[in-house]
Amino acid sequence: MSKLPLGWKVYSLEDIKVKSEIGLVRAIKDQDHDKEYRYIKMNNISIDGKLNIENVVCINASQEEIDRYSLVKGDLLFNTRNSVELVGKTALFDSNDKEILFNNNIMRLQFKDSILPYFINYAFKAYVIQNQLENFKSGTTNVSAIYYKNLKTLQIPLPSFPEQKRIVSKLDALFQRIDKSIALLQENIQQTEKLMTSVLDEVFMKNIDMIEIFNFVDKASTINPKKAQDVNFTYIDITSINKDIHVIENPKTLIGKDAPSRARKKVQLGDVLFATTRPNLKNIAMVTVGYINPVASTGFCILRAKKNIDNEFLYHCLLSDQIQQQIIPLIRGAQYPAISDKDLLKCKIPNLKYQEQIQIKEKLNSLRYRQNKLTKEQQTKLTNLKALKESLLDKAFKGEL
Repeated sequence: MSKLPLGWKVYSLEDIKVKSEIGLVRAIKDQDHDKEYRYIKMNNISIDGKLNIENVVCINASQEEIDRYSLVKGDLLFNTRNSVELVGKTALFDSNDKEILFNNNIMRLQFKDSILPYFINYAFKAYVIQNQLENFKSGTTNVSAIYYKNLKTLQIPLPSFPEQKRIVSKLDALFQRIDKSIALLQENIQQTEKLMTSVLDEVFMKNIDMIEIFNFVDKASTINPKKAQDVNFTYIDITSINKDIHVIENPKTLIGKDAPSRARKKVQLGDVLFATTRPNLKNIAMVTVGYINPVASTGFCILRAKKNIDNEFLYHCLLSDQIQQQIIPLIRGAQYPAISDKDLLKCKIPNLKYQEQIQIKEKLNSLRYRQNKLTKEQQTKLTNLKALKESLLDKAFKGEL
């Protein structure tokens, strides 16, 4: 930790908290009591630290549980267990709503009177804390955890209480303006995507003759890179997909012995990759580059178009809202919602002749080129705004704001 300004001191989390508590373990369908209460789960804390208390499940609870696990304004919620990118994220409960509970993948932190919870919430988002949290993570890419025995040693730089209030006030004002700009950019990205889906939906609506995707594709093969330990592979996982423009952007290069256990699906030029975990996020892309020994994660369904099927037409169809509507009833799992490859292959798309597929593909390609160009411009602006927030946080916790 760099040299701190005069009046700042470094404390461990254990030094400044009053109470830490893991939330309530409760099956959602438990029917022991008559009244239902809102129940904050780990996925109600977003990657940017926002807390959603509206779109939550409800549970039954006893009065004893209500008394113990009800959130109060100023509680800091810490994600102790989640995917690797979400574990360690915090959100502040800044509501006067009563009788909202939290579950056992979340830790509630309450602080001494000399500590402003809003300041600590900002601290957890700053590099000085995030860097420490990275070292505390254990588990896999899919499920990671941070245990309290490590968390309590977290080193937090703190100024006086009035200085905490000043910094929070300044960050609130700056972030409010930045967040408005971010929201506008995100809305623009969504609007450009809606233009594409509306054109795709027209294709579906005009064609009564629909056929299961299974009839359009050949079976893809599997591979085990570990059997070729010193051979180079290109590994494509879900993080390799830019879900806003639906292209592969950041595949990993590795040798066979370093391949993760999920690197099993062999892919080739022209294949369409459809992420079956959280399919609503549309992590969908087509292999358009001749990668070295490409292999994809088992989190994808690999769709290899038959000879009389245009793979780009298939790709566009998979991005349509019509496919999403067919998928929704098939999704299973609360923590990691997913569909099976078999479920996806049973979805139906328009049964068109090859020449018709080409005509539609060419029209959609032209639209998507313009859409992707606009989206990339918006994404660059988004990246710059998020970097600005990180820079401001860094300055704040160096005492330079």
